Amino acid sequence: MASAELEEELRCALSELIGGDQIWIIAEGQSLDWLASYVKLLIASELETYEALIEREDSSKHSSWRRKRHEYLLSISGCLPKIPPLRDSRNVVVHGIWYRECLFRHECKEYCSDSPYGRLDKDAVMYHADRSRMRRESSRQRWSIPQVERLADEITAIRSRLQRARWDMMLASTDNV
Repeated sequence: MASAELEEELRCALSELIGGDQIWIIAEGQSLDWLASYVKLLIASELETYEALIEREDSSKHSSWRRKRHEYLLSISGCLPKIPPLRDSRNVVVHGIWYRECLFRHECKEYCSDSPYGRLDKDAVMYHADRSRMRRESSRQRWSIPQVERLADEITAIRSRLQRARWDMMLASTDNV
């Protein structure tokens, strides 16, 4: 659920950046990669335009809305690099086939890696996720339930940061109406 909420927040960010109600026609059903890459592209374009304006004009002349929008863009831009590693882990968790015991039993340490979180709790029950990849070797990782919960919490934290930035931007735009 956390990753679906992150995707929804990126769709909202696209709508804010493009400025229209009809963005859903393009954005619905798009992957997390697609959404994040287009948000990144739009932010880079708008930041470039904003910075060119700052060079030509006195920055004190810029409205509080424009400054708030600039902060919003920087805030979102700061979240985007955190998405790919979380996405990769999420894909193992969601798309992997889960086993209570390793398929490689005695060679587990050779064929299976720990989740990105290592061993959070030495006593936690470890499960094995085997994710097949097109034209690549399968990804095999050991995960515990607390690690999966931590992944969901980190995805939720990124979504919350994006949402907070968007709400701040929307409030700033209503202050100028």
